Amino acid sequence: MNKVLLQDLFFIILTRGSGFAITVTMLFANTIARGQQAYIQIGQDMALALLIVGAPIGVVAQIQIRRITATGDLARYLRPANLVSLGAATAAILSLLTSTDKRLGGVEIKTVLEAMGFILCQSVLVSLLLLSSLAKNTMLKVSILLMMCVSLFFILSLRWLNPYGVAKMGLIVEISILWFAGFIALRLAGQVPKLAKTPDPYPFSFQSFSKYVIAVLVFNGLIVVDWRLLKTILDPQAFTSISQPRVLIERLFMPILATTVSALLVGKYRNANNNRRNYLAHMPLPQIISICGLLSIAVGVASLHWPIGFVLLPLGYLAFGAVSYFVDLYQAQHSIEFVAITLVGYLLFYACVSWIAISNFGISGHAVAWLLSNVLFAFLMWLAIERKRVPTISAS
Repeated sequence: MNKVLLQDLFFIILTRGSGFAITVTMLFANTIARGQQAYIQIGQDMALALLIVGAPIGVVAQIQIRRITATGDLARYLRPANLVSLGAATAAILSLLTSTDKRLGGVEIKTVLEAMGFILCQSVLVSLLLLSSLAKNTMLKVSILLMMCVSLFFILSLRWLNPYGVAKMGLIVEISILWFAGFIALRLAGQVPKLAKTPDPYPFSFQSFSKYVIAVLVFNGLIVVDWRLLKTILDPQAFTSISQPRVLIERLFMPILATTVSALLVGKYRNANNNRRNYLAHMPLPQIISICGLLSIAVGVASLHWPIGFVLLPLGYLAFGAVSYFVDLYQAQHSIEFVAITLVGYLLFYACVSWIAISNFGISGHAVAWLLSNVLFAFLMWLAIERKRVPTISAS
């Protein structure tokens, strides 16, 4: 495996691991200090907060990764991180001004605002860690890691020692510590010298932002539609049997696949900037046929021991990961209208195919439809990229 790819993969794993460590520390400290009920409440609030701010943050981060991988100029692209930090401070202030009895649809507004502030603070530190790695700024990367460790130490200490009743307070404790660490990280990043002025490889515009939002919504929609069709058409026993492996795949396999796809995309951005052909984007057709043939043999052998539907299901998710890779490259080449028509059209196409397959062939039909639909769409995206043959890092 390519050495640069391994480095990209390591940095992305390190970044995701640091975000996971911050979240786990927060949950552990609050559970110890405030009890199991606080843990449950935070879990519910985090889910709702992620629904509100998760997609925009993810889109901003992906655009920034594109830009900094291409130019290596971290200091030039700090404005979005500053805006996210400002958003975290705003959410924290609003939570302090909101009374605990204010509810909307049974949801406590104060605690949801705290969860939003926590997610935004965490994202500033985590994104700066990854971007400093992509910009090859070792000193800044080490400084951010050190600030993360110090922040976790302070969070645990304040919850444990409980000075002035701090342990019983909401997430404003974590927000304050993480926001201050992020503020210092942003100031350090701002001191990094700017590189020679070069054209922006992926302008932060309404077009670029909207295309990523459409992609995120459609990919999430595919999973939601799939679950809804299975629950609606299958009998309860069959739905339970297919749900168990799907949950395991989506919670264990998909994060690993997403991390690998992110590393491959970082390599693609770098190669596009250097005007080199990328192996994964321009794989010759005979090699693709060979890979499909080997997978077919593997499926045939595995189906001798397990039901064919359960054998094909993880391969369908693997193809789904390939779709996400090629769609990222595809959307950079086309207009927002074209991207929207293509992706929404695929969502509707899959919904119809899956409905017919599940209605007539049950679990096995669903697995075949999920695999073949994703393989077909990934192949079409690959053909579109091959035909275009322009730098895939542009935004229009």
